[in-house]
Amino acid sequence: MSYWFRRPKPDAFGTSPVILSVGPLGGSNLLYSTGVLVTQGSITFTIPTPYRKLAVRAASTHASTLVSTHGTTVATLRKRVAGTTVATITSALNLATGTAKVSNPFVIGSHSTVEADRICQPADVLEVVVVNTGTLVTEPVELYFNVEANIID
Repeated sequence: MSYWFRRPKPDAFGTSPVILSVGPLGGSNLLYSTGVLVTQGSITFTIPTPYRKLAVRAASTHASTLVSTHGTTVATLRKRVAGTTVATITSALNLATGTAKVSNPFVIGSHSTVEADRICQPADVLEVVVVNTGTLVTEPVELYFNVEANIID
């Protein structure tokens, strides 16, 4: 027998949240054992998403050892619309100034993100772009990127 009153209550977008994640990156793992970040360059990590319409609620990163560079290393969450157009969802997060072994949140909407940028259609792709402007001293170990989203349809 189903008890409808014990189900999670709908949130702002109408469903309960789901967690989307990519990682661990760096260290001795199967995804990227070495060379996660490049000196003075960028790398893009694709976050697997369900083939459904969803709304991004929050994003964070976690690493057991933070990156150390002679420059800055920032990450930005963005949405690639239908494979071409890019919409930035979060402001840049400095990966070297966070706290190791603790979830470090991205800031959503601080760079004039419109609500439509947070809505992902089934053909859209979520990705994290990490840009390094200096020489690497220490690569991150067990670097994760997490996105909390609500499935709309």
